[in-house]
Amino acid sequence: MIARFCHCGIMHRTVLNGSCISALTNRAFLHIIDAMKQVAPEVIAVEADAAEHSVVMAHVLAAADVAPSTWFRWRHKGIEPRMATFRKVRHELDRLIAANDTSAQSEAA
Repeated sequence: MIARFCHCGIMHRTVLNGSCISALTNRAFLHIIDAMKQVAPEVIAVEADAAEHSVVMAHVLAAADVAPSTWFRWRHKGIEPRMATFRKVRHELDRLIAANDTSAQSEAA
């Protein structure tokens, strides 16, 4: 373990995986930082597909009836997505991509 200052200014004992824990018992305060959050590759793939086809994720989430906070937790906090919810997002993204492709083809003709 190595002692380092964190971004909050508190000295932490760093554990090998990047987590650091500092308990200040006099304030009954527990400070936990986990810097090694892993984002599910499926979430990254959905964002890449949306960007490739110029589809806004907010529109996908609204069509799938999924809260933006849910996507935020998946993307930025490393929370594993629930399969049923993720399938709704993937289905709506595929539907919006198909709709965009169809409208682009009809405009070209």
